[in-house]
Amino acid sequence: ISGVTAGLIHNKFCEIKFKPMFAFFQGTKFVVILVTLAAVPMAIATYYVWPIIASGLQTITYFIGSSGLFGTWLFGFIDKALLPFGIHHLIAFPIEYSSVGGVMTIDGVVYEGVRNIIVGQAGSPGATGYLIRNFTSGRILFQLAGLPGAAFAMYKCAKPENRKKVASLLIPTIVTLMLVGISEPIEYTFLFASPLLYWLVYAPLCGLCYVIAEVAKISINGHALFFMIPNLFQPQKVHALSLIFLLPATFAAYFFIFKFAILKLNIKTPGREDDNIKLMSKKEYNELKENNADDKLEIRIVEAFGGPDNIDSVACCATRLRVTVKDESLVVPDDDWKNYLEAMGCVHSGNSYQIIYGVNVNSITTSVKDVLGID
Repeated sequence: ISGVTAGLIHNKFCEIKFKPMFAFFQGTKFVVILVTLAAVPMAIATYYVWPIIASGLQTITYFIGSSGLFGTWLFGFIDKALLPFGIHHLIAFPIEYSSVGGVMTIDGVVYEGVRNIIVGQAGSPGATGYLIRNFTSGRILFQLAGLPGAAFAMYKCAKPENRKKVASLLIPTIVTLMLVGISEPIEYTFLFASPLLYWLVYAPLCGLCYVIAEVAKISINGHALFFMIPNLFQPQKVHALSLIFLLPATFAAYFFIFKFAILKLNIKTPGREDDNIKLMSKKEYNELKENNADDKLEIRIVEAFGGPDNIDSVACCATRLRVTVKDESLVVPDDDWKNYLEAMGCVHSGNSYQIIYGVNVNSITTSVKDVLGID
């Protein structure tokens, strides 16, 4: 709600101009003032409306905690279903850190919530294993096997000439996922390509992973490789031999299901579009670079936006170059950004453009600003 409100106010007032006496407050500074003023009634409304929503979420968490394997599946499904909206933690945290997730006395100390209970078991010399119904072990299956299987399906469904580029996009996201459990980059890769694939196939499958882990009585501390390090010092508390066959099975299941869905529904996952991608050797690249010393990426980007005189503003976020132009008709077609300007994609609305360059966007933005003479 805050984001949409800020966006609407910005789009309507970002170019507003005042008389010289008040010129300091014009443009985006006026947007900040209006957003602050709008936040006051929104905050008042939230004070009265949010408790109703919170009560509903609390009811769901209590239901999950008391309804056995169906509750386990429901937790996994809702956790992923709410992730794109950023409120999945409102379901997870009560289970992880309050009595909703269970109460256990360990060495005379009372622990509430599954995460706290596991911490208590880790510190107890007498504990023989970790909590089985921990609403965490299911993540091991889809983070270490399921999503890698889905990524491999995307790779295999890409056109042969695009697979090298697709691999360079997917491999870092999978490594990050397996090491530290950050799943959003790979999940959002197919979420925006096909919301139905995410909510009707992927989210239910994740819920099933939680159920399988619980039925298999997997007892382990952590859900990503980095967080599993403590298990090396207390292997006697780990009961997870079933992962030896569950991980390959999960990989295969996600691979075949995703491959079938992508081909059957013709989902435009990375590499399936008609991109004109030419792979060249390092020698060819160096020769091209020497022959086109003035044809640097930042110069071509400025030209693609219609030249310096057509560019109003340049900024960036974590992965995207954000540019506002005066005349969008002077900007190259969206496909050209991927085909000729080394971008992963382009999103634009009116005169506002977002060019996706990934983690290199900061240096690219700096170079573009240098070309334009922007501090």
